[in-house]
Amino acid sequence: MNQTYLEARYLARRTKGFTKFERWMVALMLLFILCNILHFFVEPNIAVAKQEVIRDNAYYCNLIQEHGLEVRGATEEQVSELCGL
Repeated sequence: MNQTYLEARYLARRTKGFTKFERWMVALMLLFILCNILHFFVEPNIAVAKQEVIRDNAYYCNLIQEHGLEVRGATEEQVSELCGL
């Protein structure tokens, strides 16, 4: 066979591109990597938000217990649940 013909066939096969399966697999891998990166940044923020809520609850419970403040719109059960009474 002619050498240039074989080279042309080889190059045509090489430049054909990826199959649909390969494209989907690459897309899924990139999505997985993106989710892990986002999780790395979001997870600490959730922990900080939980700590802030706990600190706010403690602050309000302190106000309620020390100064006898009433919480408008809250039942006794909700206040005792908030303060852990």
